[in-house]
Amino acid sequence: MSIGEKIRDLRKSKNMTQEDLAECLNVTISAVSQWEIGKTMPDITMIPVICNVFDVSSDKLLEIDLTKKNMEIENIRAEAGKYYTRGFVLEGKEILKQGLLRFPNNYGIMCDYVHVLELERDLLSKEEAKKNEEEIIRLGEKIVAECDDFSIRATTIQKLCIIYSDIGNEDRAIELANKMPSYPLSRESLLELIYRGEKLRDLATNVLLYDHVQAMANRIKCNYRMESGEWLYTGDERAELVKKQINFLKLIFEAEDYGFYNETLCDSYKVLASHSARKNDEKQAISYIELSATHAIKFIEYMACKEVKFSSLLFKGRTEIPAIHLDSKFNSAYHLLKFFKEPQFDFLRTNERFIEITKELEKYAGEWKI
Repeated sequence: MSIGEKIRDLRKSKNMTQEDLAECLNVTISAVSQWEIGKTMPDITMIPVICNVFDVSSDKLLEIDLTKKNMEIENIRAEAGKYYTRGFVLEGKEILKQGLLRFPNNYGIMCDYVHVLELERDLLSKEEAKKNEEEIIRLGEKIVAECDDFSIRATTIQKLCIIYSDIGNEDRAIELANKMPSYPLSRESLLELIYRGEKLRDLATNVLLYDHVQAMANRIKCNYRMESGEWLYTGDERAELVKKQINFLKLIFEAEDYGFYNETLCDSYKVLASHSARKNDEKQAISYIELSATHAIKFIEYMACKEVKFSSLLFKGRTEIPAIHLDSKFNSAYHLLKFFKEPQFDFLRTNERFIEITKELEKYAGEWKI
């Protein structure tokens, strides 16, 4: 249906004559007639006035199918997500870039594009990264100023806080962070006060407990650089913290159904392997190398699953669809093999078990599957 036909139908639905409409719009009857038969179209500046007369949105007047439009937008975001969540950042970026050309004012696509730009920084030169950061700030500040979708705003604020902190604008980062609600006012914390029965159980096991475990696991092994430039923990102390993190996860997941924490364990054993190798402790280094490789492979297998069910007591009944944002298009086995090429492992090159482990990893190493 043309815009002229839409104007005709709306006019008739309001029991208005062409003369009535012309008078409301301060145009000639001939102009209205020309629109309705499709000979001419109203000037773009007339659209808001026409919408006001008929009490309809511009989307309805222009016969834009909002459902179809929203579906197309979601498809763009989902298709891009298939790529950048598996580390194919540039491919995902291009899909979102084309999406913004089609829907330049859609904050959802814009937010995803900001996220991908932030992921892309590690792939760029210093000069390119600076331009990248400027684009993130430009789009991010636009979203914060104009978008009323809380989730999109919150996600964007997170990215802006990271960028502003990295470039040394701590004041703006703090200002944005203070726009966010405190933890007790989060959606999940409030729903915990409302839900009962199965809903409360699902919220607790699928969100609250799982998120707390993730936060705890990540922070246990953190090292902090003090203002003096020194690290809070020594290398030996950091190794002990990593062991505490591993034991914490073993306690939580007694059934060894670690899910995406296999990646965390892979990284943690990798740290311990490197620490032991630097001390020339061959036996201990090989033990940690083997454990790191085991969890790298388990993480690859986990990512290939359509759905994962948990049996560990704390998360009994939880199901999970692997949907993790990966930093690289190459999988954990590939990166582990690359890591083992570092010089601290040179004295292990002829070790039979080391050779066996690397050969096993080579079977799995490659790009993530989309």
